Amino acid sequence: CTGTTESAENVWGEKIPYLVSVKSSGDTLSPQYSSTNTFTKSQFISIMKDLGVSINSKTNLAEIIGKPKTTKAGTVLTIKINSKELTGSDIRTTFSLRSSAFKITATENEVIFKVSGYGHGVGMSQYGADYMARQGSTYDEILKHYYKGVNLEK
Repeated sequence: CTGTTESAENVWGEKIPYLVSVKSSGDTLSPQYSSTNTFTKSQFISIMKDLGVSINSKTNLAEIIGKPKTTKAGTVLTIKINSKELTGSDIRTTFSLRSSAFKITATENEVIFKVSGYGHGVGMSQYGADYMARQGSTYDEILKHYYKGVNLEK
């Protein structure tokens, strides 16, 4: 995660009462917390074709990449590229990013994705849970932190 888990509704489009966004402090300690994916301009244009976006090679990419709409956890919900609205999930999958929580910048010759977290971000974070355990939290405290409103039974 990005230090905050994601609501199921933002990722899967379905509200699930116990899968809501919560703080997850240990996430930033993961050695895979951040990553960078860089694509040449021609690679970016070619990959965008897979998403149905046609871009002229003379186009200034910085001018056609819009500001993404994000959640409080940093997940990109939507972003406009060359007037086509795409989901963060579409971008994540097509460009093989670790998560949909990314910032995108374009220079004259390349496009750079700075990615936070690894995975969809919904539910219990492995690094967050490990961090809580190392701080003395019990398993039931950890589960109730990540899965709001649940009852644990034997």
